[in-house]
Amino acid sequence: MRRAGLPFTLFTSTGPLDRGLADYMNWDQVRELAAAGVTIGNQTVSHAHLPDLSEEQVRRELEHSNRRFSEELGFVPRLFAYPFGEFGQRERVLTEVVGFEAAFGQHSGVAHANEDLFGLPRFALNERYGSLQRFRLAANALPLRVFDVTPADTVLGDNNPPPFGFTVEDSLTGLGRLNCFASNQEGAAQIERLGERRFEVRLQNAFPRGRGRINCTMPAPENRWRWFGIQFYVPRKG
Repeated sequence: MRRAGLPFTLFTSTGPLDRGLADYMNWDQVRELAAAGVTIGNQTVSHAHLPDLSEEQVRRELEHSNRRFSEELGFVPRLFAYPFGEFGQRERVLTEVVGFEAAFGQHSGVAHANEDLFGLPRFALNERYGSLQRFRLAANALPLRVFDVTPADTVLGDNNPPPFGFTVEDSLTGLGRLNCFASNQEGAAQIERLGERRFEVRLQNAFPRGRGRINCTMPAPENRWRWFGIQFYVPRKG
């Protein structure tokens, strides 16, 4: 990364650092990266499934991890990444109240100027989705700019399957080639077009407990793709 001149952010949880767990970085290594110009981001104490915790537990995860960063590094990270990309309105509000400037989920998509700073997309590049082809796809993706996304809260309760819909910004054309895919069913999802720019996805099945995703894509010039993704969460408790 340094040889290529590529900036990057390391999101880390403080619990494994404090416990000195094997195969994890230690505080000295994090300090070395920070001194070299790497941006350090917060990912709570324990990397827990935040929607399954109480509000007080979530607040403690945020505040205690910030305190440990301050003690060890001399500063509090400005950026936050929700563990596993799981968050709803409650987690979003608490993250902003605690003092972060922006927060990332793990729903595929391309950030743009009108994006919610506390719900920024983040393509997964890991053991399953880490091929060079996948990296090129993500690096060349363009934003599919939408607004009026429903439901407002991505943590689901009785509204499962969710009444998912969005409106596409006026600047985009070729909307007849828009497709959406849900992780809980095979093939393209049924889309209902309401008027010129409003789209609603009709899901046949409820999402199981844990994470569920919908990705909407549309071809763009030069063999690129416009991309908008959303991740839902069905609590494992209750």
